[in-house]
Amino acid sequence: MQWNSDLERREEFDDDGWRILVVTAKGIYREPERTLARVRKALIARGHPRVPRRLSDEWRLHFSPGA
Repeated sequence: MQWNSDLERREEFDDDGWRILVVTAKGIYREPERTLARVRKALIARGHPRVPRRLSDEWRLHFSPGA
């Protein structure tokens, strides 16, 4: 039942022009650069005006190597 409700709610978000990105722990801790690239791509596709042309390496300070 909850699954169906969640799907219907997601469709309502889609109808209102929202974009939902699913980010997993693996995406954050094992593939942070790929995850950030996905978020950046979605923001650009939505026309966000302040998305940097390129990610700086500063984001790496927030992630432990090999985490």
